[in-house]
Amino acid sequence: MKRILPLLMCFALIVSCNPKEPNEPTNQSTFKATFTATPNTFTGEGGTGHVEGILEEIASDGSVLSKKQLTSDDFTISLKEGNASEITIDNAQKSFVIKSGSGEADFVLEAVVTDHPTLTQQLTIHREAIHLDLSLAYVAEYNVNQAGDAFVTSQANNVSGYFTFPEAVQKFASITIAGEQYHLPTIAEWQAIVPKYRGNPTFVEFDHNCDFRDVKETVMIHGTKVTSSNDYYSESSGDIKATYALRFKGTNLLSAWRYEYIVNPEDKNNQSMMMRITCRPVQQGMVIEEISNETYWEPKEGDIIRIFPSCGWKAPDGIRLLNTSGYYWAVDQQNDDRGWRMGYYGHCADSGNSNPKKCGFTVRLFK
Repeated sequence: MKRILPLLMCFALIVSCNPKEPNEPTNQSTFKATFTATPNTFTGEGGTGHVEGILEEIASDGSVLSKKQLTSDDFTISLKEGNASEITIDNAQKSFVIKSGSGEADFVLEAVVTDHPTLTQQLTIHREAIHLDLSLAYVAEYNVNQAGDAFVTSQANNVSGYFTFPEAVQKFASITIAGEQYHLPTIAEWQAIVPKYRGNPTFVEFDHNCDFRDVKETVMIHGTKVTSSNDYYSESSGDIKATYALRFKGTNLLSAWRYEYIVNPEDKNNQSMMMRITCRPVQQGMVIEEISNETYWEPKEGDIIRIFPSCGWKAPDGIRLLNTSGYYWAVDQQNDDRGWRMGYYGHCADSGNSNPKKCGFTVRLFK
């Protein structure tokens, strides 16, 4: 017994000196989600994009155990940053629509995996700014011919074609001429050229004085809605029948405009008139007093000029108001009987009245 006890104690000491073997680590996997937005950059016109996601299961050693494409039910997307009025999100389709805008903008979307809410990713969507030219630059230089398939080559008052409203819309809502795409403008596009009618005196006068400051207008330029303040001034008298305007104040389209009712030199008749519009870009800080005189309007490089012949309009019994007035259809209608148009006369010009659709008016297309 005395010999057995020391042996047991020695055995216990040996056991206590052996370190305990560590437990084998548990092979716990983790998950990783990767989302992409396609496309993630848009022009100023905006457009539609989609979000897709991939879920990976990662082993502790970094190897990929599984990988799957996430379905539309597996994750959600929402707007984290950006102007909510300029983007629409469809969570069912995992798509988004960026609206057109004249300014540069960024939108941040957040994607979240439904079964793993800690797996999130933010996606930045960028919309570039629209570069717009001055609105008059988008107006074709000549009227449409009588056949409706090309432009006339003269600004004379008696060479253009005449079309009823239904004919104009059917033929010119979209048309390619000489390889260039054109369209019949909306009344909002016309109002970017000639403002709407307001009663007497109106904004563009040829035989009355007018002085309007900070007139708020919302128009359309090459598919972009533009809101601005505008000044109009006229002391039309004698041989000078003109209105001067400082348009698109508060935007990068600030420009000086001159509307004139003058003799049409191509008709070689002092009683044959036309409307001539000239515009030019100006620096911020310009005021209407600086541009409302003839000296300012000496021809300058960069001026944009468009001439609108006084073609009158076509009635069943012939052409009326030839050489004194011009009537140009817009593509949209006021109601079932009347279509919008731009028109000018010996006393004023406007883009805010309508006429019966059966009238035969001339057509000026826009790019």
